[in-house]
Amino acid sequence: MSSCKASKDDLEMRWIRRNKSSNDEELRSTICNYARDGWLSKRALADAFDVLNIINPDYAASKAIEQANGGYGINTKDDKELGKVVKYASTAPRSTN
Repeated sequence: MSSCKASKDDLEMRWIRRNKSSNDEELRSTICNYARDGWLSKRALADAFDVLNIINPDYAASKAIEQANGGYGINTKDDKELGKVVKYASTAPRSTN
């Protein structure tokens, strides 16, 4: 007979993973709303970051693009590039307004 008991830590980690995944999907969706024809310019990314209340969105957009590909924008059809931008956005400092 198997036990249905899970430790508090196990449950908490499952909740965190589920929440992180959900949060990443929300970030991805918001960021992609600013893309045009599969391309996300620095200005468009800064606008998305502003909506997400990320502090200093212009600087954050530059840093996110630098980390993703070192270019001038993001190909939103490239999961690797977009994933790096979402990861940056998930850890960027946010204002509380």
